Amino acid sequence: MTVLNTVFASIIVVHMFLMCAMTVALTGPIWLKVVVILAVAFVYCFLYYGWSLYTSRPQHALSKYGQTFDALCTASTTRSHNKVRNLASH
Repeated sequence: MTVLNTVFASIIVVHMFLMCAMTVALTGPIWLKVVVILAVAFVYCFLYYGWSLYTSRPQHALSKYGQTFDALCTASTTRSHNKVRNLASH
């Protein structure tokens, strides 16, 4: 787990804990508190899954293919101007 993934997971866990603590502190029937806590947990499970898709997959791809990607970027910027398509003429 990278640092960024840990930060995102910490944000979600702390915020979820605060939402659940706020629910428990409110007045109301126990069954309603349980329903709200389950709903919060359901929503946050999807939030974490979505955030982890946007953080872990690109990081994994860069750690695996980062050097190849850097080489391609370097090769594309060192081409002569004759080989680069002139978009201004269109």
